[in-house]
Amino acid sequence: MKWRPVEVKWIDSATRSSWHVLSGKDSFSQIRTVGFLVKKDKNCISVALSMDEDKWVSDTISIPRKCIIKITLLKEI
Repeated sequence: MKWRPVEVKWIDSATRSSWHVLSGKDSFSQIRTVGFLVKKDKNCISVALSMDEDKWVSDTISIPRKCIIKITLLKEI
């Protein structure tokens, strides 16, 4: 797979670590992640912030496909 730059829009989970009143609505954040698409399978994709010429990567995030709203391929520069 050729590693392409992408923008991924996805919904993040939420947590509250202190005492609070349960409300009827949970608040989830829509996140934008930009980087190189380095892995994709039926369950998740992985995006890396940095990549060198030998395909070593740094700062990767794996996002479950069920959380993904949209993946946009970006123009290589």
